[in-house]
Amino acid sequence: MAERVFHHPYFKKISEGQIPVVVFPGIGQSEKYYQILFEGFDASVFVLDYKKLIENTTKKHEFSSFFAELNKLYAVPVYLVCYSFGARPLFKTLLNLSFKLDYHKEILAVAPDAFCPNFWYNILTTPLINKICRSLVKSKLIKSLTQKILVFFGFSPKTLNQVLSVYSLETILKIWMLWPKRIILLDSSIKWPFRVQCIAGSQDILFKVSCFEKLSRNSAESFIFTKLDNEGHFISPLKVKPFLVKLLRKHEKQKDKNVKPQGGKEVPE
Repeated sequence: MAERVFHHPYFKKISEGQIPVVVFPGIGQSEKYYQILFEGFDASVFVLDYKKLIENTTKKHEFSSFFAELNKLYAVPVYLVCYSFGARPLFKTLLNLSFKLDYHKEILAVAPDAFCPNFWYNILTTPLINKICRSLVKSKLIKSLTQKILVFFGFSPKTLNQVLSVYSLETILKIWMLWPKRIILLDSSIKWPFRVQCIAGSQDILFKVSCFEKLSRNSAESFIFTKLDNEGHFISPLKVKPFLVKLLRKHEKQKDKNVKPQGGKEVPE
């Protein structure tokens, strides 16, 4: 299969295949995480690069040209996956579409930070406080103290070191300011143009699982929630993979649905 030539300043292509998948990752997730997650899938995977976004001084972060090009290159709808903070740019894009986008209407969201309140995030994205914190974390003493506080609140040293090997604390605070507010709150009175397949750990330190459970009860058609026991906010790609398999298999069913046998009748599923 010939590789489709495609370049975009905000997205990095990490694999080549027949199914286009766009990933809005969590802050600090490594490329290796998604290489493991999508291993064995016939998918072209594009991962958003937040560093490239904050280098854009125009502060206009929309992805119309990127998705328009994907729709030209691939004959099937784009699949969408998000993790944690990545839910913010993804759902803001979908709810404010100023362009036609052919995308698969079921979205896989892992511990999405777009629906439930997050006290510390709200505080740290207040412009003045964010600016002060970005200045403070330049100090080695403050940086060390901040890391100790994060470990106290439940971050494992290994996970924290992994995140900080990708982004500094100052860079993370900058990225947060790109989408400082919670994007949407689902409720049963509104019909959304997509369905969210949400998974989160029962021991998530950033969100209360009860928030996702409430959303699932109030918006049963739009928000389906699965709780993973004994998992925190940072979920292994091997635990996420079964949900990805389910999502991509639905594409195969859709593709085969209109295939007709010699008699001219559709093959039942």
